Amino acid sequence: AVKSRAQTICPIEEAVDADLLCHLSDIATRLPRKLNWDSAHERFVNDDEANRKLELRPMRQPWTLS
Repeated sequence: AVKSRAQTICPIEEAVDADLLCHLSDIATRLPRKLNWDSAHERFVNDDEANRKLELRPMRQPWTLS
Protein backbone atom coordinates (compact mmCIF):
# COMPACT_ATOMS: atom_id res chain seq x y z
CA ALA A 1 0.00 0.00 0.00
CA VAL A 2 2.93 2.38 0.60
CA LYS A 3 4.33 1.92 -2.89
CA SER A 4 1.06 1.61 -4.78
CA ARG A 5 -1.06 3.96 -2.65
CA ALA A 6 -3.80 1.31 -2.75
CA GLN A 7 -6.10 0.70 0.19
CA THR A 8 -4.54 -1.22 3.04
CA ILE A 9 -5.87 -4.60 4.11
CA CYS A 10 -7.05 -3.11 7.40
CA PRO A 11 -8.34 0.49 7.42
CA ILE A 12 -6.58 2.66 10.01
CA GLU A 13 -9.77 3.22 12.03
CA GLU A 14 -10.19 -0.54 12.53
CA ALA A 15 -6.50 -0.94 13.38
CA VAL A 16 -6.73 1.79 16.03
CA ASP A 17 -9.83 0.15 17.56
CA ALA A 18 -8.08 -3.23 17.65
CA ASP A 19 -4.99 -1.71 19.26
CA LEU A 20 -7.12 0.10 21.84
CA LEU A 21 -8.83 -3.17 22.75
CA CYS A 22 -5.43 -4.76 23.39
CA HIS A 23 -4.33 -1.87 25.61
CA LEU A 24 -7.59 -1.88 27.58
CA SER A 25 -7.46 -5.62 28.15
CA ASP A 26 -3.83 -5.35 29.32
CA ILE A 27 -4.75 -2.62 31.82
CA ALA A 28 -7.77 -4.63 33.00
CA THR A 29 -5.69 -7.73 33.68
CA ARG A 30 -3.09 -5.75 35.64
CA LEU A 31 -5.58 -3.98 37.92
CA PRO A 32 -7.48 -6.17 40.40
CA ARG A 33 -10.87 -4.49 40.06
CA LYS A 34 -13.73 -3.82 37.68
CA LEU A 35 -13.12 -0.91 35.30
CA ASN A 36 -15.65 1.28 33.50
CA TRP A 37 -14.66 2.66 30.09
CA ASP A 38 -16.13 5.85 28.63
CA SER A 39 -15.71 5.44 24.88
CA ALA A 40 -16.89 8.98 24.14
CA HIS A 41 -14.03 10.48 26.19
CA GLU A 42 -11.67 7.52 25.80
CA ARG A 43 -10.97 7.44 29.53
CA PHE A 44 -11.77 5.18 32.46
CA VAL A 45 -14.57 6.48 34.67
CA ASN A 46 -13.41 7.64 38.13
CA ASP A 47 -10.12 5.70 38.03
CA ASP A 48 -6.98 7.85 37.95
CA GLU A 49 -4.63 4.87 38.24
CA ALA A 50 -6.13 3.18 35.17
CA ASN A 51 -6.09 6.46 33.24
CA ARG A 52 -2.39 6.96 34.05
CA LYS A 53 -1.71 3.63 32.35
CA LEU A 54 -3.13 5.10 29.12
CA GLU A 55 -0.40 7.74 29.02
CA LEU A 56 2.75 7.33 26.95
CA ARG A 57 6.00 6.40 28.64
CA PRO A 58 8.83 8.90 28.26
CA MET A 59 10.75 8.24 25.06
CA ARG A 60 14.50 7.66 25.03
CA GLN A 61 16.70 10.17 23.28
CA PRO A 62 16.96 10.95 20.40
CA TRP A 63 13.36 9.82 19.76
CA THR A 64 10.53 12.35 19.99
CA LEU A 65 6.86 12.46 19.13
CA SER A 66 5.97 15.57 17.18
